[in-house]
Amino acid sequence: MTKLIIIRHGESEANEAGVVAGHTDYKLSALGKEQARQTADYLAGERIDAIYSSDLCRAVETALPHAESRDLEVFRCPELRETYCGRWEGVSFDDLRANERELFESFRDHYMFFTMPEGEGLWESGVRFYHKVMEIAKENPDKTVLITAHGAVIRVFWVLICGTPREEAGEKHPYPSNASYSVAWFDGEKMIPGEFSHDAHLPHATHLHI
Repeated sequence: MTKLIIIRHGESEANEAGVVAGHTDYKLSALGKEQARQTADYLAGERIDAIYSSDLCRAVETALPHAESRDLEVFRCPELRETYCGRWEGVSFDDLRANERELFESFRDHYMFFTMPEGEGLWESGVRFYHKVMEIAKENPDKTVLITAHGAVIRVFWVLICGTPREEAGEKHPYPSNASYSVAWFDGEKMIPGEFSHDAHLPHATHLHI
């Protein structure tokens, strides 16, 4: 079987500032760089055959410590990007709570059905991510593949591979924490979920949204 190690990027400058990132190309914060290194150190003994990343800087920076220690290339894929958040990108969560209260409550309470204002649907972005991960898995039979990506799309991906009904998923499936890793297996036909959002190796785990 193909083993997939899927890592959410470390804390980004957007996470640190409390703003929505989406497709805006924020880098990792100082803490995020340290988290990325800690996850790479923790997985140093893992055989990795190939590395793929979202093409956004915060995901690529999270992949690089794994790639450099193994002399592997990072394949950058726009299909692995975070949800496009439209006019919310760059806006603080505090401002959204204050100025777009009803929309923000809908985002919070009906997450799996929410479409970002002038942006992408959260569910649809996760489906996009799912299809790309399936393609990567099929291209790498019986290998171990590391993928660095983003919280919202990883969350929906996990819902899909667990087979959780969409209307129940918001309560059952949380965001992965920054620089945590999740493990899934591909048997040639379907994804099999393993451990989700392992972050016990991180002294300063952060659980920040999109």
